[in-house]
Amino acid sequence: MSRRCSSTTKTSAARKPGWEPRDLDDATVSALTRSLKFMARMSMAKVPAHVALRTPDGKTLATVGKGPAVTVTGEPGELLLFAAGREARVEFEGDDDAVAAVRAAHRGL
Repeated sequence: MSRRCSSTTKTSAARKPGWEPRDLDDATVSALTRSLKFMARMSMAKVPAHVALRTPDGKTLATVGKGPAVTVTGEPGELLLFAAGREARVEFEGDDDAVAAVRAAHRGL
């Protein structure tokens, strides 16, 4: 069964209540986007699914892994946080078991 799941992935370093991400200028977004593909390959190499990291407008910024397809959607900065194993505001789409495996997998260096 495939479904879309919106959530915030959590780590032990939780953000303060009421915190909202700031708007980033185009140069910063561009720099984060360039870093994402390399970071995803390094930090998510053993994720047990084929993960596509995608922006809300549908642009795939990186793909990594093998197995069932899972799409993680978010802004480039949030996707970079997710790839690094940090708390991120992202949405998951894919088979329930595959999404659970991606969420539980170790990410980061």
